[in-house]
Amino acid sequence: MKKALNYSGLLQMKIKTFIKRTIKAVLPLRTILFIQKSIDNITLEKKRRLNHYKNKDILKFDMNYDKSTVCKYPFSFVEICADGSVKPCCGYWNIIGQFGKYLYTNFEEIWNSDNAKKMRKSCWAGDYDYCNLDLCFPAFVSKENFKSNYDHKRGTCNTYPNKVKFAYDKSCNVNCIMCRDEVITNNYKQTERLDSFVKPLFLPMLKDAKLVELSGYGELFASKHSIKLIKEIIKVYPEIKFAIHSNGILCNEKNCIDIFGSIEKIDNVNLSIHAATKETYEKIVKNGNFAACMENIKWLSLQKKLGTIKSLALGFCVHALNYREMKMFLEKAILLDIGVSFWLYQPWGTNMDENYKNYSVWDINHPEYNDIVELLKDPIFNDSHCSMNKMLNDLRK
Repeated sequence: MKKALNYSGLLQMKIKTFIKRTIKAVLPLRTILFIQKSIDNITLEKKRRLNHYKNKDILKFDMNYDKSTVCKYPFSFVEICADGSVKPCCGYWNIIGQFGKYLYTNFEEIWNSDNAKKMRKSCWAGDYDYCNLDLCFPAFVSKENFKSNYDHKRGTCNTYPNKVKFAYDKSCNVNCIMCRDEVITNNYKQTERLDSFVKPLFLPMLKDAKLVELSGYGELFASKHSIKLIKEIIKVYPEIKFAIHSNGILCNEKNCIDIFGSIEKIDNVNLSIHAATKETYEKIVKNGNFAACMENIKWLSLQKKLGTIKSLALGFCVHALNYREMKMFLEKAILLDIGVSFWLYQPWGTNMDENYKNYSVWDINHPEYNDIVELLKDPIFNDSHCSMNKMLNDLRK
């Protein structure tokens, strides 16, 4: 028995060595270094976050928190990610990591996994032990919404999520410097592989869904796979509506009708723009088209005004290159009755991360720290169209 175990261990070591050598032989050196850097950055960031949140005082909400409410995400939402993980919200919003891996586990088991139960129980109790409260945008709703489908003793939900976000398709027509160092497009084999997941893995997750969001990781309008996924969902679940997360360049009337069949299938739109001027936009969004974004924003704001789409919001990832345009960005959005979400740049495995401290203008040691603090004192940031995460809000005090 002992020899068998030793042999098994030796075999596993040989397999790992073979895989490493194969990767080195197949992948370009630049790709290997990028992957390793991404892993290192993610590991360091996880350690930083875990150490930061050991202090329970940091977990206190700086808001009037009603204990009859709870953040809805762990009870009604999942995000399907490129690494095969199923997360309860944005990866930087939580420190529990994931509920499970969709490539290896039945979704029913993932939805009520140990991690899922832990997080739900913590949120229900009002502790939020597994939440990164400095960075997240909690969505509080009455606990009454989950009384019929949530077992608060076991931490299980007897219905599947009513909103699913597919954020695994990396294909995109631009490269924002916070997100990636080059334009990434799926080749034929990659597209074929993703297509093979749709019917056996993704469609069954949607049996109780009312809303599907794409993408947050790539650009749905630039991906053959994402377009095919949308059409398959509409075919199987015609009542489902869609939330679009886009860079805005291709989010025009023609493309929306071609892909969704009608504008009425779109519930809401969130566009990541990150700048108020063309000059700053072109520093951040490489291969972008500022004029097309502005034109599409005007068209979408009209659809919101007409009631065709429920809501329209703009995203702005704050760092040293663009923070001075936050006020101008918000002013333009208010004129069009559009909401704005400001959040902080976090290391996502790009070349930009090597100079993270230089971009972290919110850090008290940054030379422009006082400038952003002064900027955020402007009363315009009290406007109902504006939302920002806790770390940005704290700078205003």
